[in-house]
Amino acid sequence: LRASAHGRSAHRLDFGGCRVDATALQGTQGERLVSFAPDEPPRTTRVIPRADVGAARIGGPLVIESYDTTIVVPPGCHAHADTIGNIIIDIEELRP
Repeated sequence: LRASAHGRSAHRLDFGGCRVDATALQGTQGERLVSFAPDEPPRTTRVIPRADVGAARIGGPLVIESYDTTIVVPPGCHAHADTIGNIIIDIEELRP
């Protein structure tokens, strides 16, 4: 048995009125110490906003940040955005 119901409430949420703070979309930019392997010391790693990632490949190590996610691009890998904004990471060289 499958049932589906629809109803209207005078107090329902209006998501059309929601706004995202523009500064939240910018992300962080700078450098951070990141450890990629337990037997290696942390290394200085670039941090860039997600909005700065385009079609051109960016080499790791790299941290990509936005208000809702943090993406780590390991050393020896590259990241770029596809035509609809998804971040693609090309894994080319990882230590075993």
